[in-house]
Amino acid sequence: MVQFRPRQAPEPLPEAPDPPTLTSLSQQLIWQHQLLAHQAGQGSPAQLAPATVAAMEAVLTRLEQRLEIISNHLQLLTQDLRSLR
Repeated sequence: MVQFRPRQAPEPLPEAPDPPTLTSLSQQLIWQHQLLAHQAGQGSPAQLAPATVAAMEAVLTRLEQRLEIISNHLQLLTQDLRSLR
């Protein structure tokens, strides 16, 4: 039978830059996922999980918005490069 070790609490996040970068948003999302997994493994009170999930969803939304902006910029750059050829 497989036995699982309890997850350790995640290390604290370094201070995020302002405005946040894709890397810092990704780190924040990973950290919150680890925290949620740790809470689930510890049998923490049910009220902690919804707050963590809500925070993860907020970070995920910000990350998706940043990625969309970057994608749009890349499309514009690609169009500009094609017009120069």
